[in-house]
This record gives sequence, C-alpha cells and structure tokens, in this order.
Amino acid sequence: MKDIREDFPILNKKINGKRLIYFDNACSILKPKSVINAINYYYTHLGACAGERTSYSISRKTDELCEKSRFKTQKFIGAKSASEIIWTKNATESINLIANSLDYSKRNKIILSSNSHHSLLLPFYEQIKKKKIKLKIIDCNKNGQISSEKLKEVVDNKTALVGITHASNVTGRVEDLKSFCEISQDKGALVLSDSSQFVSHHKLDVLKNNVDFLAFSAHKLGGPTGLGILYGKEEASKNLSNFIVGGNTIKTVDYFNNSLSVNYSNQPKRFEAGLQNYSGIIGFGELVKYLEKVGLGNIEEYEKILSAYFLKKISSLKDVIVFDDSNNKIRNPTFSFKLKKDVSPKDFSIYLNELPKNEFAIRTGTHCANPLHQALGMDYKKGEGSIRASLFAYNTKEEINLFFEALSSFLDLIR
Repeated sequence: MKDIREDFPILNKKINGKRLIYFDNACSILKPKSVINAINYYYTHLGACAGERTSYSISRKTDELCEKSRFKTQKFIGAKSASEIIWTKNATESINLIANSLDYSKRNKIILSSNSHHSLLLPFYEQIKKKKIKLKIIDCNKNGQISSEKLKEVVDNKTALVGITHASNVTGRVEDLKSFCEISQDKGALVLSDSSQFVSHHKLDVLKNNVDFLAFSAHKLGGPTGLGILYGKEEASKNLSNFIVGGNTIKTVDYFNNSLSVNYSNQPKRFEAGLQNYSGIIGFGELVKYLEKVGLGNIEEYEKILSAYFLKKISSLKDVIVFDDSNNKIRNPTFSFKLKKDVSPKDFSIYLNELPKNEFAIRTGTHCANPLHQALGMDYKKGEGSIRASLFAYNTKEEINLFFEALSSFLDLIR
C-alpha cells in the first residue's frame, strides 16, 4: 500500500519547508493525480454546459462523462438504477433535501441519535419550526454507541424516518446499518444513513443494507470538493416533494392567462436544479475508477493494521483518555482523545505547528458533534474538546511513530 503515496502529489511536497503528516482524513481525504487530471481535463478541453438541449461536441462530451460517472457511482455503492444517484453539492445538502421533502402528513416523528454530526441533526431540528413534527433523539452510551434495543423502544407507526450515523467522525465506531434498517422498516419508517465517514474505508452496498436514503460527500473519499451524492431508493423517493427547483428540473413550463403550469422531470433530474458541478462529477467518476483499481478491500485490510498499531501506541500513555479504544472487527481509523491534565486541545495543536521537521495535520475541538462530546463528559462551553487523528491508506506506521513522539514530548512538558 505504500506505493499509493506516489499517487497523491501533496504528500511529495514540503509544507512550510516541512514534511506533511496528514492525519485529518475524517475531514477530507487528499486528492490523487487522476482526479486532479480529470478536473483539469474538463476546464482545459470542455468547459461547456451539459444537457440534452445542445448538439455541439464539447457539450455532448460533458454530458456523456457526467452520466458515465453516475453509472460508475451506481455500481460503486450497489444501487439498482443509475436514476437513484442524485448529485448535490455535499452530504449536508443531501440531508437537507430529505428533511425538507419528506411527507409528514401521516407520520410526523423523526428519530436521530446523540452521536450524530450536526449536519444530520440540524436539518430536522429546523423542521420543528416549520412543520408539526416530533424529534426524538436516542442517547448513546459512554463509547458513543447506539443500542438497537433503544431504537426498538422508540420507533413506532408514527415514525416517518430514522436517521443513522453509519460511522462516527469522532470515535470511528461503525454501526450495524442493516440491523437498524430492519428494525425501522418493520414499523414502516424510512431510513436515512449519513455514510460520509463510512464510504472511504469500507465497501458500501445499499441493496444489501436495504437503506432508503444514503448521503455522502465526494471529498470524503478523495474526490472533488463541492459535490455530494444522495442515494434515493426509487420507491422511497417518489413521494418526496421538490426542494430546490429551477432550470434542469422541468419537462415543461406553460404560461397561460397569467398563470404557470409546471411539469417536473423524473428522478434524478427533478432534484438537480441549475448548472451542475461538471468538473467535480467527472472527477468523482475518475476517483471511483481509482479506488476500484486500488481495491477497497485492500484499503480496509491495511487500515486495520494501522488502527491496531495506533491503539497499541496510545494505550501505553497514562495521561490520555481515548473515546472508544476497542479494536472492533469493523471500525474506521479515526481516534479522538483528551488529555487527563486540564490543557486545551488547541495547545497541543499549536505545539505541533511549532515543530521544526514535520507539519502535522490534525483536528481539535468538537468536530461538529457537540451532543456526542457532551455524552462523553465534556463541556464545550468551557472550551473542552478532543484531539482527533484520522488516518487513510496512504498513512504509515512511521508517521504514527512520529506523531506519538510529538505527543509524548508535549505530555512531558505539561506534567
């Protein structure tokens, strides 16, 4: 797997004259050359709008490449049809689309969990103000895990949708999506999975899990920024109302006697308003091709080795508390921890920035997951948060060693 480092240009550059050790992959994964080249190809050789309303060659080529990316994405996540792949600008917009488009007239209860990212919590929280819905949040345990038994207790025939965090951006824990879908759908509820953290580390199969809606962002896998993917099962999506409308979402607009009559397109076009991120879509298609070449199975197996090594190193430190240090059969290489001594996590980040040889990229704070940090015993209002190191397949044991050398030195300073 060490050979793939050559595919990522920034890993072979100096940052501020220092070697980059990139441990912020839960935020965004770096971009391989093939994706960068595909994006540049669009702007250099095409640059036109896609669509069926043009006949000139660079427009037709743009449309062809974008639809090829849609088919690649369908195969990549195991969807039944390419029409179930909807382009958005990120996972947050995908979740907002579902929150704003659901029919709450017969079922008005939404179930979420306290281990969720704000991007899953807030779109449904906003619906309380607009519509008469009830929001039920399931509390996670001390490891940030959600119990299936708790879900069974609260899901009922009034539940419109259950929102699941497939993998945590704080603890790295992966939930059993298939089981949660079975429990929810047994009561007639739809399921939306925020799989933003899952897709870059594990093979995703939407049919196997039987999930109704699933969202992730392209940049979480090493694709372009500004592109989101929403999977919408056809039978679940047909009752969604339109969220963002305009050009590209309609078949016809008739004007007669000072009134409009609109006939909207079918899925996915009716959810893809306006000019699309053509370069991003084309770049994402190239990313899927790249990941299939490397092999998600290879990525997963190598990251298991990295995870075990990281957990072994951190478990030897006395002054560190790790959130969910279990080396589960399936987990992400994402690790959040706090220092036992009353020191701000930002102090450690500043310390890393001042080191002469290595430029460490880590994340500190609450990682857009305040409720989860509160459940883990931290008060963000007092500035409390966690230090997060998140890995990907281009990271190495050597980099982990350098990180723990830096952490050990910092702990020596504050003792």
